[in-house]
Amino acid sequence: MIENSTDGVLLSVIIPINKIRRDLDNLVSIIRLANGLSIELVFVLDTSEDSAYEILTNICQSGNLNNYKILENFKRNPGSSKNTGIPKAFGDWVFFCDSDDLPNFQIISSYLLNVKGDVDVVIGAYEIENLQNRQIIQFDQGKSFLNWESISVAPGLWRWLIRRELLTGITFPELSMGEDQCFIIRLFAKEPRVEFSQEIFYRYRVGVLGSLTSNKKNIDDLEEVIKLEFLCESLSRKYSRIRNQMIIRQIITLILKGNLKLRIRGLIHLVKIMSIIPPREYTNIIKYISLILMNRRII
Repeated sequence: MIENSTDGVLLSVIIPINKIRRDLDNLVSIIRLANGLSIELVFVLDTSEDSAYEILTNICQSGNLNNYKILENFKRNPGSSKNTGIPKAFGDWVFFCDSDDLPNFQIISSYLLNVKGDVDVVIGAYEIENLQNRQIIQFDQGKSFLNWESISVAPGLWRWLIRRELLTGITFPELSMGEDQCFIIRLFAKEPRVEFSQEIFYRYRVGVLGSLTSNKKNIDDLEEVIKLEFLCESLSRKYSRIRNQMIIRQIITLILKGNLKLRIRGLIHLVKIMSIIPPREYTNIIKYISLILMNRRII
């Protein structure tokens, strides 16, 4: 473990890494973007690749990075890696970043310097880059989309800035898919004060070879996530509605991408969630499912 950071930084960025050679160029870019800002990078290596520790140390030193930590986790899932990083994050705010994406640290830092003191979470806009055709889409769909409805349609935790003290007592499930959504629902139990920003905080990249979300072997994790989310019952009406929508989002994935067993399980979960949702909300649920399917076509 390497700890080369100073106290009093504005933002801690937790970055799980499971394929360092694949993401090497992107990690160099992340380091360059963080340099000169009040940011510490908390890298969590979760890989069996030879010399991964040395490779990461070298690019941090070559990039003249001052505030960084290199941790190791060998459980082979991003949920566990993020749990490893949280206790070592000492910034005022915490941000979770995938090693194959690009955060906009300059915009994030500028925004946090002016955020109100009573805000616990800031959720920003993002853009999608398809590496197969190099197309970039700004995915905020205008100001009206940056609201509570957008959380369940596009719940990516990588566009969330979270006050560090809010993370006390919250963990990710040790899974490779859906762990962020479960974490968000657990966060909701603390009734955070949320602010939405139109600033683009993040570039999410699709078409990355070997990414965890594209690995069909990980789709089994979604059913475990759904079961865990059903257990999160101590939520206000507003947050319960978002939880229900996020569960439907994951059920749709099970039905569309799972094997026959998972599809059947997905249908069983769908019956269960529809029995919980008041009939007066069915029209909104149909609209929500349409948004989900449109979102999938864009990505």
